[in-house]
Amino acid sequence: MDEPRYARLALEKIGTGGLIVSNANTFRGGLTLASASQVQLNSVGAAGTGPMVFAATDAELNYSGGGAITWTNDITVNNGVRGILSADDGNTLEVAGVISGAGSLWRPNNFSEQGTLILSGANTFGGGFTLAGGTLILKHPRATGRGAFSIGDPLFFNGSSLNVQAGVNLSGGEALTNAVVLNRFVTFGGTNALELAGPVTLAFTSPQVSINVDTPASVVISGPLGGAGFGINKTGDGLLTLNSVATFDGRLGISTGPLAIGPAGAVPNAADILVGGSGLLDVASAPGFTVGVGQELRGAGTVLGDITVAGELIPNGSIFTFTFSNNLTLTASSTTTMNINRNASPAPEQVACHGSLQFGGVLVVNNFGPPLQLGDTFDLFGFSGNPGNFASFTLPPLDAGLAWNTSNLGVNGTISVVSTGPTPPQLANPQLATPTSFIMTVNGGTANGQFRVLTHTNVDAPALHWEVLSTNTYDASGNLTVTNLVNPAESMRFFRTVEP
Repeated sequence: MDEPRYARLALEKIGTGGLIVSNANTFRGGLTLASASQVQLNSVGAAGTGPMVFAATDAELNYSGGGAITWTNDITVNNGVRGILSADDGNTLEVAGVISGAGSLWRPNNFSEQGTLILSGANTFGGGFTLAGGTLILKHPRATGRGAFSIGDPLFFNGSSLNVQAGVNLSGGEALTNAVVLNRFVTFGGTNALELAGPVTLAFTSPQVSINVDTPASVVISGPLGGAGFGINKTGDGLLTLNSVATFDGRLGISTGPLAIGPAGAVPNAADILVGGSGLLDVASAPGFTVGVGQELRGAGTVLGDITVAGELIPNGSIFTFTFSNNLTLTASSTTTMNINRNASPAPEQVACHGSLQFGGVLVVNNFGPPLQLGDTFDLFGFSGNPGNFASFTLPPLDAGLAWNTSNLGVNGTISVVSTGPTPPQLANPQLATPTSFIMTVNGGTANGQFRVLTHTNVDAPALHWEVLSTNTYDASGNLTVTNLVNPAESMRFFRTVEP
């Protein structure tokens, strides 16, 4: 169809069989897809120079010729029609013409059609665009038309990955303004900034939509972010910024990499915020950021910027540290819940604050290990300065004769198990007077009371196996200096006192 007499002819595809066009053509009348079938255009100009029209739902334009190709024809999607654009595996298709019409477009999730699709035109079609699988690169703020941009198809999913990239800077005045629906996990990649300035709705089959940011440039959600019953989980090393009031009521999770709250950002309805060990919550640009009453801040990662907790603070376990790079304020309405386990001791402090720390509210400590013993000490907070005091404590029960010492919380951040009985006698001033004579002083005993000196070569031996070296009587002040015989041939020997 390259002869002049055919130049004004048009091509209409009917029937259910496929059609492959491999030659460059010059007819100007256009290509109409009038049936639900596939047309493969495998050379530049295969559809001539006229427009291409989707006139039947599930009609498909496909590229399978190998490598990359750019179609410059304009495309029309008729009202009520869903057209399909695809590229076979290993192929790249760029659609540079303007796509118009009232219909919608669908990028399929077929395993054999996972090639890259690039939309670079100032498109005006209004029925919406659905990315059901593969990689989509956008090179214009209107690349997905004027309708909704659905990432993932809730009705058709085969496990293929979804990857959205900005082929040019699409932020600020060039941001995407489409309404966006997140139906599946998505990766935002590429090297250019991407901003979603229209409303973003979470509509996944799982309570959390995973947003993986794998780009050195930022991804910003500046449009309203909502979805009752849903939350998001940020992964990837790239930066995701929430710069709008998010109304979703599920979890805001940050498994890896940074998530920032922008100056206009807030998450007032999120049930909890979970910052994983490799995650970073950046609130430095959100002055006055507060975890509200009824919300929880959990994790073992890092928080950058001043933060106030009016709800609940829950560090993640007894062997991790939740780090706050700036100021942390625990209000009177807050509850701080921590878990301890003597088998994991010594453990690092559970909360490390490098700015100003202010205690407040209730401190709850749960024991997830064996029964606690005298002398057990747990490092809960690291800080400098004076954090003040908690209003009240809820601490694990202890055996008879033991009590909690919380007086050091505001000094070094520790709590410890102490005895409620009298202070036991102490050994002092040990010295070897001669090779066979060991002298020690016993202080703090019962005035004129009896005590025994026990000895053993193994300090860990059961008390029942220790030998009674001597029985003595304190003086009127409860003290006594005792001389004991020792064998120079022994490498070590231990002494202890018991009453009576």
